Amino acid sequence: LTVAALMVGVAMVIMVRGMTESFAGDLRIWINAYLGGDVYITSTVRLRSDIGRKIQSVDGVYAVTPIRYFDVDWKTPTGETENINFMAMDVEAYTRVTNFVFSGEQVDPDLATKQLAMGQNVFISSVLSEKYDLTVGDSISLRTRSGYQDFQVVGIVVDFYNQGLVVQGGWETMQRYFHIKDASTLLVKVEAGQSAEEVQKRIDDLYGKRYHLNLISNESIRESVMT
Repeated sequence: LTVAALMVGVAMVIMVRGMTESFAGDLRIWINAYLGGDVYITSTVRLRSDIGRKIQSVDGVYAVTPIRYFDVDWKTPTGETENINFMAMDVEAYTRVTNFVFSGEQVDPDLATKQLAMGQNVFISSVLSEKYDLTVGDSISLRTRSGYQDFQVVGIVVDFYNQGLVVQGGWETMQRYFHIKDASTLLVKVEAGQSAEEVQKRIDDLYGKRYHLNLISNESIRESVMT
């Protein structure tokens, strides 16, 4: 009995370690995409669309993508209303800075990315997919400024933001159906051969105080998260 109990304990330790290592691997892949590029910019006020264009013109900046997060009501397949998070991005700019982390091999990534930028198409997190048995081709109902609208699922992605209760959509979709035009944050990718620290300082010197910007190195955030 003593030996059996010991072996059960060892087996549990190995199993739990395997699970945590697997989760850490998924988290590492997601955080590298979620914090794509080199500099993460936030502000104490909403970021206007013209700020991204100004930062894009700074010497050493390769690409800038705006991202906007906001709450939205979702009518679940069970008929209940659940509050989830909508993540909107300029799809073309986003793919120049970072990439989407698709769950499994259910779609052609290039085709899904093009579809996301068009019409009423969205990506959903693997958490929502598993929780409600949703897959590519299904539709979800979100509450917009004009009432509930159906959006087609064109991709399932790994996303741990807001505990995975998140839907991703294009910038034009956000403006058209939710009437939102500002950004929550900006991701900046530095040109090859340029120093991320120097480019970050240039942005801060030019626009930091004027627009109340907070600039953080993505590398430092990633290290902190993984620690």
